Amino acid sequence: MTTKHTPGPWSVRSQKPYYDDPTAREWIMGSDGVIAHVSRAYGPNAEANARLIAAAPALLAALKATVTRITDDYECLDCGSQRPDGRGGTDHDQDCIVHLLEDAIAAAEKGA
Repeated sequence: MTTKHTPGPWSVRSQKPYYDDPTAREWIMGSDGVIAHVSRAYGPNAEANARLIAAAPALLAALKATVTRITDDYECLDCGSQRPDGRGGTDHDQDCIVHLLEDAIAAAEKGA
C-alpha cells in the first residue's frame, strides 16, 4: 500500500529551552526529518497536540484495519494472518485489531 504522507512511525522531539521560552516548539519527526512543529506560544497544550499529530499514522492504520475487519476483507496488519473462512471474525482478528487501536490511542495520549 502506498501512502501520500511520510510513512510512520512519527515521534515528538521537544525543544527544551533554558528558560520559559514561549517560542519553543514541539517537533513532529518522521523518517525524512521534520514533518511539522507545534508552537508553545499558542497555549499549554502544545506537547499533547504534537503527540496527537505524531500518532496520525498509527491511528490511520488502526482505523483501516477496523474498516477492513468490518467489511470482511481482513488481513491482520499486526501479524499478517488471514481470516481462515473469509467471513466473520476470529478471536485472533479481534485481539490484533484491539492491539492496534490500543497502540494508536497510547501514542496519541502518551507518546510512543
